[in-house]
Amino acid sequence: MFNDQQTHTLPVNTKKRGAIAALTGAPSLHDFDQEMQQVFRQVHTTYSALFPQSAPLSTQGGSLVFTGVDDDPATLETLRKAGFENSSLFLKRMREWHGGRIRATQSARARALLTRLGPDLVAALAETQSPDHAFAAFTQFFESLNAGVQPLSLLCNRSKLLSLLVNLLNTAPKMAKAFSNRVSILDAMLDPGFSTPLAHDINAGAMRLEQCALENPDFETLLNETRRTALEERLRINVQVLTDKASSADAAQSYSALAEAAVCTLAQACQRQVEHRFGPPPGEWAILGMGSLGAKEMHDSSDIDLFTLYEASTSVTSKLEPAAYFSRFTQRLISALSAQTQEGSLYAIDMKLRPSGQAGPVAVSWPAFIAYYAEKAWTWEVLALGRARVVAASSDGFQQKITAHIAQILAAPRDPEKLKADITDMRQRIDAQFSNTSPWDLKHAPGGLLEIELMQQFLRLSKGVMANEKSATETLRFLQSAHTLQFTLLQILGLCLGPEKNGTAFPTSLQDLLARRAKMQSFSELEHALITAQNGVRALSEQILT
Repeated sequence: MFNDQQTHTLPVNTKKRGAIAALTGAPSLHDFDQEMQQVFRQVHTTYSALFPQSAPLSTQGGSLVFTGVDDDPATLETLRKAGFENSSLFLKRMREWHGGRIRATQSARARALLTRLGPDLVAALAETQSPDHAFAAFTQFFESLNAGVQPLSLLCNRSKLLSLLVNLLNTAPKMAKAFSNRVSILDAMLDPGFSTPLAHDINAGAMRLEQCALENPDFETLLNETRRTALEERLRINVQVLTDKASSADAAQSYSALAEAAVCTLAQACQRQVEHRFGPPPGEWAILGMGSLGAKEMHDSSDIDLFTLYEASTSVTSKLEPAAYFSRFTQRLISALSAQTQEGSLYAIDMKLRPSGQAGPVAVSWPAFIAYYAEKAWTWEVLALGRARVVAASSDGFQQKITAHIAQILAAPRDPEKLKADITDMRQRIDAQFSNTSPWDLKHAPGGLLEIELMQQFLRLSKGVMANEKSATETLRFLQSAHTLQFTLLQILGLCLGPEKNGTAFPTSLQDLLARRAKMQSFSELEHALITAQNGVRALSEQILT
């Protein structure tokens, strides 16, 4: 402080600097100056090691100039040699970014970092098969950032991370939004635990979610922390799938364990909320997971199929009747899982597989559940029950009771001919609704995943329909093989493009990824194998059902 004014500059005047030296206890001004010079050198050395000087604006392929009004001819030639087909568009974007026209480069520090990143970005894009396509994906990510200094600093000092990010965005443009919304995940990707194969600990993400419940007793805080943790864990699974560190089966198990943990932790939190307002629950409750959650076959784009089962108790009283109480509980759980918060949403919820479908109550009483499947359930509902399991419950006893009863329903004797007629009708309805689908609509195509699931459940319910045990084993093995192939492809497509993009022309990078994950030599070989598998499933179902 000089004259009650703060400054970060040592005075040049020796008298004033000598006063500061005396305040620090230095023997003399000369000793003080020498000590300060040593401190400056140490700070400079440490800073330089953390942030090395900017790389020259050139690559091994030639010079790079990203500023100016017109395109630099030498830079255009460098980009052409790197594989860019539209070099002018690349330079136009870079000039806009250097001009601070997007949020990420509005600060001088961010623009300086972008200049430094330029050559490494060109090199990373050139490593892909289509630099222009990869740059378009990177643009979507970069222009969505709220600020650029943190990610640019990280990418400037971690060239391997930059290459990984470019490859991920190029293969899975759907991930651009997730990365831009969660920049911290880029730093987390450098942690060894991020790339530890899922097979080493399928439940790692689920355990993190469970820990959230212990650390965040406040309901609103728990909603946000659950979403943040789940997003980071899903990104970890996604990256491992895209970089071949996790099999499709391990990924499905991890996605499912994560969703189950989300349902369990939020169901318990919702029970506390409802109990605080209406008193203790008037009976037992359980959440029945259906569809891909029940079968542990979730992928990044999966929604959650569930409904609540409850058994009323006469020994517990609350402010609401059991039906109303557990309906409030279920509605709160649905909101907790699906509502948008500042951290986004967790899962889309689908309850159409509950008894009586959309017309039925969201919370089903135990006697009504028993009666429905004994007297009213359609064949497709019984088939769907074959993929059901309890994912959360108020007690182990009630969970075991439900599990045992479902097994009893599925083991009951049935008329194979009626099953055949009902499944044939279901298959015809699917064919009519999706008559123009391509083989890449992996769920609905003839011989696709829905038809495989129908046949698997049919064989499970109709004991003895096959000629002998060997024939049944071979049939199930073939169906499982066709299912594995198509589920692997569905998982990749859902991760990279989203469910609505099935049947579109895939970029080369995605074609290569699909072929590699299916253990095929080329995409054309994969397409042939896919069509062969689907035709085989359809021929098999025709043979069995007629």
